[in-house]
Amino acid sequence: MGHEYLYKINKPTKQVKDLAKRVLKMDEIMQKIINHVAEIYPSVEIPEIRWNSRMRTTSGRYFTKSNHIELNPHLLDTDEKLTRTLYHELAHAVEMQVFKYGGHGATWKAVMRRLGRKPERCHSYDTKGLKRKHRVVAKATCGCPERVYEIKTVRYRKIKKGAKYQCQRCFRTIQLIETKGVSK
Repeated sequence: MGHEYLYKINKPTKQVKDLAKRVLKMDEIMQKIINHVAEIYPSVEIPEIRWNSRMRTTSGRYFTKSNHIELNPHLLDTDEKLTRTLYHELAHAVEMQVFKYGGHGATWKAVMRRLGRKPERCHSYDTKGLKRKHRVVAKATCGCPERVYEIKTVRYRKIKKGAKYQCQRCFRTIQLIETKGVSK
């Protein structure tokens, strides 16, 4: 799948050689899976497969409109994880193209079974260290005595765009009282 450049480095280190072997092995696995799916569902247009290093805890996802799959290189570090995830995402492509359904319902499960795979929805891969850290950027209060909320980046931006949150004790709207310089 076009990774010959990994062998064209003048004096590759052991690490580069190992990476090249791993990439070629992954390409081989992916091609076998693609061939298997194409054999069982010949009318399906196989999606383009891309690696997305910005993904955090999702191992893969299928995009219907552009017909492509994104895979997470941080999580798919074994042949089994790659196989499991690629079959999962290709089953979404089959489901959408052949049956016009989406999600993890009965049709997707049937496609997975026909591909000889167990229809599992979620992974249990170790994501420690991959999650984005959301820092506290503001403080807010509802008016309850000694009740101050720490507001993190995502919620802060939602509040700035007009979202309303209320105290679960007094049901008053939470108001920002202090910000620590965050861009809108």
